[in-house]
Amino acid sequence: MNNIYKDFFITLNEYLITLEIDKKHKGIEGCSIQEIESIEKRKGNLPLAYKEYLKSIGKKFLFEFMDAENMAFDDLDYIEQFGKEVFETNQLKMERPFMVISERRNDYITLIYLDEGDNPKTWIMSEYWDSEQKVENLEIRTDSFTDLILGFFQQSLINFPFTFNFVTEEEKKEDKDVVKKRYINWFKNLKSIEEEINLNGSKNNLLIKKLNTKFLDYYRPNEATINTELNNFYNQSPDNRIMKWIKNVFQ
Repeated sequence: MNNIYKDFFITLNEYLITLEIDKKHKGIEGCSIQEIESIEKRKGNLPLAYKEYLKSIGKKFLFEFMDAENMAFDDLDYIEQFGKEVFETNQLKMERPFMVISERRNDYITLIYLDEGDNPKTWIMSEYWDSEQKVENLEIRTDSFTDLILGFFQQSLINFPFTFNFVTEEEKKEDKDVVKKRYINWFKNLKSIEEEINLNGSKNNLLIKKLNTKFLDYYRPNEATINTELNNFYNQSPDNRIMKWIKNVFQ
């Protein structure tokens, strides 16, 4: 049986590497079989989608991809400990097998139930809630684990270019055109993925189709501008072509 989750996360891994998202942080790395088994010894069988996430990109904290939300294997001890604190604050006891899979800046946690199949819903709970309402501070975040990942991908495409203008004084001294070069790489890398999608499509994988749709929804509104600027790049002076990109693209 074809493992659509494995192919989905392999493709996502390739896209993130091509786009250089989280390259300058800890980098993208998957977990070993032994590391995944160490979780299952404590929690029981993990949903297949979550296991494939761990195998492909789940070992380290992907700050840029997940917008500061920590879902890393390396930090699971801390994530689970903070999860216990959130449950205590909310005075909530779980009656089904579950796992806290992430936390974001000590504000909220995300969890999955382990008895919900290969691609379970994700649930979100914040640390603080209005006790006067007398309701559980726990609600569905996404209808599936892969929907959560697709949301991260969509948001990272929007957010990542904003990081290009954050440059240290040391970086400026080493290369006065560092910001311009970041834009150059971004547009070239976007074009590379678009060409890959046109060449290979989704390989009949519904999840990869969704991933490609997220990418193309971001890319297509700017395709004409990107193509024009890429063509102009080779025919204009460096200063003119880069400044034009920065002004015109993704407005």
